Amino acid sequence: MRTTSLAYLLPVAAVALAGPTSGQNPLPAGAGKQVIEDVCVACHELGRITNAGHTHDEWDMIVHEMIMMGAALRPAQVLVVTDYLASNFPAFRTIPTRPRTARFGTRDSWAMSWAASIPRPDRSRTTR
Repeated sequence: MRTTSLAYLLPVAAVALAGPTSGQNPLPAGAGKQVIEDVCVACHELGRITNAGHTHDEWDMIVHEMIMMGAALRPAQVLVVTDYLASNFPAFRTIPTRPRTARFGTRDSWAMSWAASIPRPDRSRTTR
């Protein structure tokens, strides 16, 4: 059995557990930053905001949901915070995908032609 020295694991653990220093702030500068630091961090960590990406309408809905759950935002701050979040943490761009089509000679084209050859009962003639 192989043993690992504790002296080796200690520096590795120290590097892994080292968080950002108190002087670092992941929020970009702008109107609404201070409000988010004061109000939003009271309930959850900033990573929940900085790792999210939403449209302006989605951020507006989220901000209003947080107010309904007890976030202490004044009405004048709602638009400022929503604009800040939408401009700094926009919706993630999705890559459009092409619809899947069967190509000649592939397993998919064979399956599609086989499925099309199965006779279907004429449901218009059945009476119930």
